[in-house]
Amino acid sequence: MAHLLDEAFEIPGTGFRIGIDPIIGLVPGLGDLLPAIAGAYAIWVAFRLGAPASLLLRMALNVGIDTAAGSVPLAGDLFDAAWKPNVKNVRLVDAWLASPGPSRRASRLLVAALAGLLVAAAIGVLVVVWAIVAWAAGVIRG
Repeated sequence: MAHLLDEAFEIPGTGFRIGIDPIIGLVPGLGDLLPAIAGAYAIWVAFRLGAPASLLLRMALNVGIDTAAGSVPLAGDLFDAAWKPNVKNVRLVDAWLASPGPSRRASRLLVAALAGLLVAAAIGVLVVVWAIVAWAAGVIRG
């Protein structure tokens, strides 16, 4: 999933890879909601593997930054192409799995709260985009 969202395609002649995240990001609102949901799912998987709260919080921060910055029209899509939160999160989980060390497993409440915050942020972006489009349509008609 991380590869598909962040690095599925190489831009010819550059060696730079992008995924579908910045491409679907061109669709106002929906382009921010779907990657946030995918990010929340990745956090849930890490939780199921027994990841500590500190790791889950770092993962949520990566997805939250992507969701917030990705909501800026056009510039956010460029940010999405460079930030690659899903790949960052896979690397975090891989590093933890390679050397887990002593830790306490995160609670289900924390994971539910993180997932809820990510989805709420994405929905908030949808509402703001809808309000801007409705305002712009009124100005154009007006």
